[in-house]
Amino acid sequence: MKYFKTLFIATIAFSFIITSCKKDEEIKAPEFTVFELGYDNSGTAVIGEDLHVDAEIFAEGKVSDVRVTIHHEGDHLKTILVDEEWEYDSTYTTNYTGAKNIDFHEHIDIPATAEAGDYHFHIMVTDMEGNRTEKEAELEILAPAV
Repeated sequence: MKYFKTLFIATIAFSFIITSCKKDEEIKAPEFTVFELGYDNSGTAVIGEDLHVDAEIFAEGKVSDVRVTIHHEGDHLKTILVDEEWEYDSTYTTNYTGAKNIDFHEHIDIPATAEAGDYHFHIMVTDMEGNRTEKEAELEILAPAV
C-alpha cells in the first residue's frame, strides 16, 4: 500500500512539474494579409471625393480597434501656425472589435477644403492583448478634374 501511495504522489508531482514548465505561447501581433489604398491601389484620392481603404487583417489576439491617420507631408510649421490644413484621425471599433479576421473596408471623405499634395497615411491595428501593428503609405491627394 505504501508503494502505491508513493507512486501516486510521485505521479502527481511529476504532472505539476510538466504542466508548470510549459511556456505560455505568445500571441502574435496583428498582421496585414492584404492592403489597398486608393481605387485600384493607386495610392491617390481626389479632393471632394472619397479615399478607398481596404485591408484584410488577421489578429490572433482579436481586434480591439483600428486607427487611421492622414497628415500632409508639407511644411509642418505652416500647419502649426495656420492650423487650416486638413488632417484625418479616426478610430474604428464597430464591426471589427473581437474578430480575428477582418476585412477593413472604409471610404474616407476628402473635403473640398483639403489641399492637393503629398500626404502620409497610417493604419494601426491593436489587438485585445495590447499588441499593435502599423502600416504606412504615401498618399497623393489630387485636385478634381475640371
